[in-house]
Order: sequence, then structure tokens, then C-alpha cells
Amino acid sequence: MVTRINVYNVSAVLVLFCRIAMGLCVVHWWYESDVLQLSVGIGALTLTLLPGVIIRDSLLQGMTTIVITLLITAHVVLGMSASLYETSYIYDKFMHVLGSSAIAGLLLLALHRYCLRQSIELPVVFVAIIVMGGTLSVGTLWEIFEFTIDRTGLFNAQRGLYDTMLDLIADTTGGFLLVILTLATNFLRIQPEHYELSPGRGNNKTETEVNNE
Repeated sequence: MVTRINVYNVSAVLVLFCRIAMGLCVVHWWYESDVLQLSVGIGALTLTLLPGVIIRDSLLQGMTTIVITLLITAHVVLGMSASLYETSYIYDKFMHVLGSSAIAGLLLLALHRYCLRQSIELPVVFVAIIVMGGTLSVGTLWEIFEFTIDRTGLFNAQRGLYDTMLDLIADTTGGFLLVILTLATNFLRIQPEHYELSPGRGNNKTETEVNNE
């Protein structure tokens, strides 16, 4: 219990620190009258609050809040304010790998929690396909979003077909690495002994019977 409380406290402090850092960037852009960057900063801060509103599962809510806050902070504070997107080509690809890995992890956690609540077991390959498909879908939607905002003439997020393809390759790499890692740790295997099997769901075996097989 003490360890869990400590982890929650550290996570809360980390999230608070990230939001303060983004808040300082927002204040700076407001002082510089940079309306475009200011709007992005305010939108980013708002996104860090959404998991607490739309997600009910406490574990998933906490993990999503931490992951999204860290990613958005890296995007706003380091990528935009510190201009790493402009000065470092590698940083952009690193963020794609990191972001896709985080999304894959959250999808896996959400699916894992759902299976435990419903007392069902999914094949490992099926879980991996769902996670990879969801990760690549998010990556594709992000590229569509960048293409759309570039049409306004206010942004230069996409820098040609080559850059976009490298982004998608980075997204695929991040998701794939996360799936391989979870396969290695056996996390994708949602086994029946991790929960009680409920009668009437197509399997009337008890937990003891399953363990003895």
C-alpha cells in the first residue's frame, strides 16, 4: 500500500510539473503575442485534462494521464518552445517512435483491463493485431491532421512524402517494439487463472480445474 501511494504521489508531482512547464510556455507566448503558438499551448494543456473526464477505470485513467502529459510536454516544451523540431531532425522521428509505443501500451492496457472485467481470453496473435492496427490507425490520423493544418498556410508540419513515410515507419517501429516487449514478458497472454471464470459465458470450468489441466 505504501509503495502504491508513493507511486501515485510521484506520478501526480510529475504531471503537475509538466503542466507548470507547459503553462510557462503559454505565458511566454502570450507575452510575445504569438497567437498561433498560444492556441496550441492552451489546446495541449486541455488535452492533458481529458483522460480524467472521459476514462472511468482508475488505473487506465492514471496511466493515460501520465503518458499523454509526458508526450505533450515533450512536444510543446522541447519540440516547439526549445525548437528541437526545427534544429533536430532526429527528435521528430524519436517522438514518433516514443508516441506510437505509448499508444500501443495504452491500447494493450485498455484491452487487458476489458478482458479481465469480461472474464474472456483472447489469442495472443489477435491481441497483437488489434494493438498494432490501433497504433497505426492513430499514426495515420496524425499524418492526416498534419496535412490538414498545413493547408491553412499557418503550419509546415509535413515536409514532403519522404518525411511523411519516415514518420509512418517510425510509428510502425514504435508499436512493433512495444508488442515484442510485451510478448517477451508474456503480458499479452491473458490467462484464465488471473480471474474467476463466470458460468454462462461458454465455459463452466472452475479456476482450479483450469489450473490442473
